[in-house]
Amino acid sequence: MKKTKKLLACLTTIAMSATIFIGCGSSGGGTTQTKADPAGKTTITVWHYFDGQQQQNAMQNLADKYNKSQDKVEVQVEFVPRAELTKQFTIGLVADKLPDIGLVDNPDMASFSAMGLFADITDKMNSYDGKDQFYQGPISSCQLDGKYYGIPLGSNDLALFYNKDMLSAAGVEPPTTFDELKTAAKKLTKGDTYGLAIAAPKNEEGTFQYLPWLISTGAKFNEIGSESGISSLQYLTDLIKNGSMSKEVINWTQNDLEKQFVTNKAAMITDGPWIIDTVKKDAPNLNWGVVKIPKDKVFASDLGGENWGIIKGHHEAEAWDFIKIYSAKR
Repeated sequence: MKKTKKLLACLTTIAMSATIFIGCGSSGGGTTQTKADPAGKTTITVWHYFDGQQQQNAMQNLADKYNKSQDKVEVQVEFVPRAELTKQFTIGLVADKLPDIGLVDNPDMASFSAMGLFADITDKMNSYDGKDQFYQGPISSCQLDGKYYGIPLGSNDLALFYNKDMLSAAGVEPPTTFDELKTAAKKLTKGDTYGLAIAAPKNEEGTFQYLPWLISTGAKFNEIGSESGISSLQYLTDLIKNGSMSKEVINWTQNDLEKQFVTNKAAMITDGPWIIDTVKKDAPNLNWGVVKIPKDKVFASDLGGENWGIIKGHHEAEAWDFIKIYSAKR
């Protein structure tokens, strides 16, 4: 019971210690000021925190495509670890060493805008033909006091990835309910393989992973202490207690889950579309599928993503030309 209470406390901390609506996704980056290159092009720098290879490749491809499309601006992308990003932005505001564009998790947009980091792009957004393409949540995250300070890059959510061969060997179908998942996870746990793995670190990534389990019970995001909210925490705690899920989930990131999955250490994981290319690369022969996260009362996931923000006073016109193109419907 003591161990159960400790695990329950850890999961509660996950849910209470981070922001409400979370996006996804960190090499070492530094501070860079904009400059003109010898060829006469204006160089603009983009900071991002994507540590997944698929996402890093996508960012570089966007820059390469734009650079080839015109001869006036050269876009460079730099990776800054997620844990360092806030510090780098804060230090950069004081030292005036900042990029031209910052990519931030959408719930962080308002706080950075309030700091004076991002330029007010309200006029640009109001005349932007593609504004209506965005979901209400992501586009709202770009606003502060009725003004726009960013534009969504993309949106994503969570689902259940499962190893088809493992499920077949265990004689179970992809689970659709909490009860089915508990039964399947127990049957799939064998040797050094766990039936299920989630990411539950003590930060916003853990919150992002936890919210579907909470909302599925019928509880709202701010009702963790309700009977339904407590039941969601107890459910995950029980999976650890019965050995179907590793105690190490409190240390695993979503990218760690991908490694557990492709090395057959986890038969099922909750993760997002950003790992798909990596899974294919790491385990090209893996037979896997994706279904909704099993439900208690209702199926649930959460909508995450990132926003572009133009650093105030840093080549705002050139930066807008780049981000408006790659925020358009594709």
